Amino acid sequence: MIDVALADKFVKKAANYTQYNINVMNEKGIIIASSDSSRTGSFHEIAYDIMSADKEIVEVVGSDRFQGGRIGINMALLYRKKKVGVVGVSGEPEEIRDTALLIKMALETMLEYEVQNRKHYQQQNLKTRFIDGLLYQEEADSEGELTAVSEQLGYDPHLLRIPVLICFESQTDAWKILDFIKEHAVLSLQDIAAVTRNNNVIIFKNFREQREIPGHYRYIVSEALDRLDECLARQGAACRYYIGSFQEKYCFYKKGFQHCGWLKEYCKSQEGKVWFFYDYVGEYMRNMAPIIELNRIFSSLCGQVDQETKNSLIELVETLYRNNYNLNESSKELYIHKNTLIFRYNKIKNMFQVNPMQSTADREFLNWLVFYLKKNR
Repeated sequence: MIDVALADKFVKKAANYTQYNINVMNEKGIIIASSDSSRTGSFHEIAYDIMSADKEIVEVVGSDRFQGGRIGINMALLYRKKKVGVVGVSGEPEEIRDTALLIKMALETMLEYEVQNRKHYQQQNLKTRFIDGLLYQEEADSEGELTAVSEQLGYDPHLLRIPVLICFESQTDAWKILDFIKEHAVLSLQDIAAVTRNNNVIIFKNFREQREIPGHYRYIVSEALDRLDECLARQGAACRYYIGSFQEKYCFYKKGFQHCGWLKEYCKSQEGKVWFFYDYVGEYMRNMAPIIELNRIFSSLCGQVDQETKNSLIELVETLYRNNYNLNESSKELYIHKNTLIFRYNKIKNMFQVNPMQSTADREFLNWLVFYLKKNR
């Protein structure tokens, strides 16, 4: 079926290049666009005959045989070898034949182009709806709808994927970068990629082989990011990469995306280029703990501790934790003598009657305590 607006647009443009009258008819033989606007909406018997019979061209040399017909040539419009309408050019057939065939070819080309554009637009709208559902939809019961849409887009809903958030260190056109990534075949057909609302790029990288997880996923992701970063560097795009959590159901992709966002904020002051969420699960879980609950646990315990001691405790425990409670390495990081470090450590040890050097539970207690103190600075 020919779109009325498309037919009208074509006829009006063609009028600038030819003096012949042009009519476009739909599958029911109704004139939907014409150089003679008075004929629009009237019945064209020849067009109806072409659409309903095994004909593609009818030349008329006398105008009294057919209802709505005039001298000229009427030709079926084809799209993928199927009749979708008829175009008629008025005039003596011998005189207008070449022009009529050019008009038919031009209209068919325009029709094919418009159909492709419409399909592309619909595909893009479908992709936009799909990405919005993955990243921002509040309801967690949308798995069925997202699966149906993903299959239309050619994505396998049963694959395990991990989100990779690409953030730019300077003002960058994320859509241009995404197009560049696609053009250079850095993505596989089953990788889902999009631009986020805050101008980052998110890629849900697929893992077809379950055996690649958990042992090899870091290597696989890092190798892919090395290739990607090399490509983007040639474009002048400096990036930081945040790898979230594996998800196998579309309704949970939003959570994996949020893990990337949390990781970005948590690591924003750190040096580096690539961060993995699974390296920071403890910190993430601590951030998820309700502050009111932490107050109930620690506020009375720390009520008599002065701020200077709290700051010293935070610095010392975090340094020891980073160095796996190695006193030599910790003293080097703090630029203090080892004996000074031991003095501070013993002060905390005696204050809370803990021994984190020997007790994992005591280490965990101090980690939570430090987290609470930092929250309440």
